[in-house]
Amino acid sequence: MSFREITVNDLFNELKELTDDPFDKLKKLVHGHDLPLRAEKHGFIGDHFGVAGATPAIIIAARSGDIKDDRATVEITADNDRYEWPLHKLYVRRDEVEEIITRDKDTTFLAMDADGNLTMRPIGKAQAPQVPDEKKVPQDSLSEFRKMKLKPDEVTIEFAPDMMLVIKARDITKRVSLSEMNLMDGRKGGTQLNNQGKLLIDMATGNSITKGETNTSTVKAIRTIFRDKLGTTEDPFSTDWKPHFKLKDKRNRAKISAE
Repeated sequence: MSFREITVNDLFNELKELTDDPFDKLKKLVHGHDLPLRAEKHGFIGDHFGVAGATPAIIIAARSGDIKDDRATVEITADNDRYEWPLHKLYVRRDEVEEIITRDKDTTFLAMDADGNLTMRPIGKAQAPQVPDEKKVPQDSLSEFRKMKLKPDEVTIEFAPDMMLVIKARDITKRVSLSEMNLMDGRKGGTQLNNQGKLLIDMATGNSITKGETNTSTVKAIRTIFRDKLGTTEDPFSTDWKPHFKLKDKRNRAKISAE
């Protein structure tokens, strides 16, 4: 899997070679499947804007037939200032594109070859779904939770003193790394919490959470973590972002910081 970053313009040009309606495919990837967009390389979407902000720009570009249409811009907030950023100059990560088309191949109808190039998946008669052989399916340390069809209020998450998480649900207890739950910042050598980890720490310690644009994207990312990692079928947060799950902070602050 390639972690190479490319511009929206590069992605669009690939889609243009594959389909008669590349704007529709781009909109489905970004809006329909939450493909993260970044204003700069190695940036995080939560630092700038939500994917919904890019949809109007895609529609404008589609109407003119030009991905580089000067009117197709996305408003980005940084350092309390607002900027109009050209849609075609935003970045996407190839591994995140691949993750979407692997997960949602029946709706994207895309595939990726061994060299990391996009291709169209042949659309023929629907095939009967294959039942996976559990002996061949890779099992991670959280797979037991996903089989349980948990509700968020059945889950307890503890930040442990040794930079680990203790996750409990029903009669199962697992110790997993923060990285396995996507709570560490890979840009900083995996030694500091990312936005999701920081927000969960704030919630665990009773700090007030403001409903800003960054936190909105972060809460959305945490919802995805609960769905993909723990298999929960309901929203882990109330409408005012109160967690339905139990959250405890038992860190040794000398070892890990939310700063």
